[in-house]
Amino acid sequence: MPNGRVLREPFLKRVRGFDLRHARYRGLSKTRLQHLFVAASLNMVRMGAWLMQQPHAQTRRSRLKKLMSPEPVQIAA
Repeated sequence: MPNGRVLREPFLKRVRGFDLRHARYRGLSKTRLQHLFVAASLNMVRMGAWLMQQPHAQTRRSRLKKLMSPEPVQIAA
């Protein structure tokens, strides 16, 4: 099962960066429109990072991948 932090970090980045905790407007249609604008702006941020060739964050290596690597494996006691 994946680490909880790995699953929460991308979501928290969106919540903090685009203020997704609370809807700015009242009503389902206005709230939906706000979410669509936030999604579009997120895509623009991602596209800007892609165009500027910013590297992705390093992901953790699975235990199987570590076992398959040619470097010596350190086993915790």
